[in-house]
Amino acid sequence: MKGVQPARVADINFYGDKPKEKVVANNAPARRADPQPVSSDGFEDFLVSLLAASNPVMPVGLSLFGSTSSNFAPKKAVVPSQKVPPGLRSLYRGVEGFKSLDKVYSAATQTMKLDHKDVERIGNVTKLQSKSLVWYEQRAGRITSSVSHSVLRTSTTKPSQYLIKSICCDRPSKLKTTAIMWGNEHEQVARQQDAEGAVSSAHSDLKVNNCGLLIKREQPFLAASPDALLACSCHGMGALEIKCPFKFCEMSVEQMCKEKDSCLDQNLELKESPVLHPNATSMCVTGASHFLVWLPTAGHVCSVFPHQEYALTSGPASTAFREGHIRPELLFRKVELGTEQSEHGNKQGHCSCGSADSVPMLGCDDKKCTHQWFHWACVGITKEPRSKTWYCDKCKSSNTKRKRQRRQ
Repeated sequence: MKGVQPARVADINFYGDKPKEKVVANNAPARRADPQPVSSDGFEDFLVSLLAASNPVMPVGLSLFGSTSSNFAPKKAVVPSQKVPPGLRSLYRGVEGFKSLDKVYSAATQTMKLDHKDVERIGNVTKLQSKSLVWYEQRAGRITSSVSHSVLRTSTTKPSQYLIKSICCDRPSKLKTTAIMWGNEHEQVARQQDAEGAVSSAHSDLKVNNCGLLIKREQPFLAASPDALLACSCHGMGALEIKCPFKFCEMSVEQMCKEKDSCLDQNLELKESPVLHPNATSMCVTGASHFLVWLPTAGHVCSVFPHQEYALTSGPASTAFREGHIRPELLFRKVELGTEQSEHGNKQGHCSCGSADSVPMLGCDDKKCTHQWFHWACVGITKEPRSKTWYCDKCKSSNTKRKRQRRQ
């Protein structure tokens, strides 16, 4: 073909002018209409419609406009209608208290006194128990059902410093073992499935209510937090304690009763063991008591009546422990602040887990033990040892090595 000049592909025009104009026109951006100004009435209507469509969760941007800002007015703080008296930790006097001990002790005795309305208010405000900060505040400094057994076991002259600190402490417990967590998770299930059914069959007009901290007005240093409070027209008011033993979770109640460390005997009655102490302390405050043992297979409820021997021994012992150790600690906080020394010149040892909890504890009889006191769950026991002496695994191993060295 004549007249064709060579050129690069990029320089060759394969389209005519009309097709090229069509392609350019299709690729051109669409022309947008100019925005029309919105009237004030129209804008207000838009805000109102946006507010109605976003109910109940409202965009915070609407708080910037006058027509909708009134919906974001801060709510007034709800003042509790029931004011409770200050907790026993408010008795703290520090170094100043040493100047006039008689006056300090006299003032503390008057402060601890509660009337019927105070006890009722504290019980109502603390119904959430461990989920309530007031429950921890009012519980501190009082001998509760969970520590009553430890109070009776400890030495009156040289008591466990850890026990004193745990009673007077108002902080939540950090002890979370598998057994404790399993029991807490199934407590509500046990109450709904068995307590309200099995217990109600033996009572008239029974009501199972949530229970807060119950303080004995005549002895305000005694308190209990039962798992529930029972009220019926035939027996009046009583406490309910629920136990969900993780160790026997795959057994039936009948099989559990055959185990040595079961809290129930062969007749399905509650054994006279440390398990009884929480119920006994609850009865000191509320009167009658019921004990529910719950397993996934079934549950069993047994009635617990006042234990005369326990009442005779626990009353004077608790009073002596409170007067000699709890009240001084509330006033001066020697143990908490580290000014109180143990018999070895060091601070009293705690459990190996390092948790400050008031569950039953067992003391190692080796005077050189670094911990001295252990939680039952941490050393793998469920009941009090029968032997008069008990040694932790570390001290037991050390004693064995010493005996071998002597023989050699």
